[in-house]
Amino acid sequence: CLIISAFFIAYIILLHVYPTVFGTPFNMLIESPSRSTNYNVWRGGWLSNGLYHSQPPPLWYWPSWLAYQIPAGILILWIVGTGVALKSLGKAVLNRRQSINEDVKLIGFSLLLVQAFIGPVASIVLGSTVYSGTRQFLFSYPALAVIATIGLFALFQYVLEARIKSNVKLVIPS
Repeated sequence: CLIISAFFIAYIILLHVYPTVFGTPFNMLIESPSRSTNYNVWRGGWLSNGLYHSQPPPLWYWPSWLAYQIPAGILILWIVGTGVALKSLGKAVLNRRQSINEDVKLIGFSLLLVQAFIGPVASIVLGSTVYSGTRQFLFSYPALAVIATIGLFALFQYVLEARIKSNVKLVIPS
C-alpha cells in the first residue's frame, strides 16, 4: 500500500513539473528512444572491440560498454548490489508482510533499477543512434554508483557476519 501511495504521489508531482512528459508517460517512454532511431542525419559508426560498427548498435553493446568503461572493482560491486536489490524485491513479492522501512527500501531499489536499466536497454532494443556511448547512458551512472555502494555495504555486512560467526565458533567449545 505504501509503495503504491509513494508512486502515486511521485507521479502527481512529476505531472505538475513535466506535464508534457508525464501526461502520457508510456508513450514518452517508447517515443523518446525511438525518436533517436529516426535521426537520419548522422550515418557514422563507432569503434568498439577493435571493430568499426554501423548503426544501430548490437544488443551486446551496452553490457560490453559498461565492462570497458567502469573499473573492474566498481563493476563487481555493481553486480553484487544489483543481486542484493533483485533478491530483496523477490522476497518482497513472495512475502507481503513487511515493515515500513522495508517498503521504503524496496521503493528505492525499484527506482534505482529502473534508472539504471530501462533507458539503456530501451535505447539498444529500439535501435537508437549511438554516437560514442555516452548520450543514452550517462543518466544511468548515478544509479549505478548507488547500486555499487549497496554492493559494497552488502559485502561489508557479509564479511562482518562471517567474522562474528568464526569468532563465536572459536569461543564456544564443541
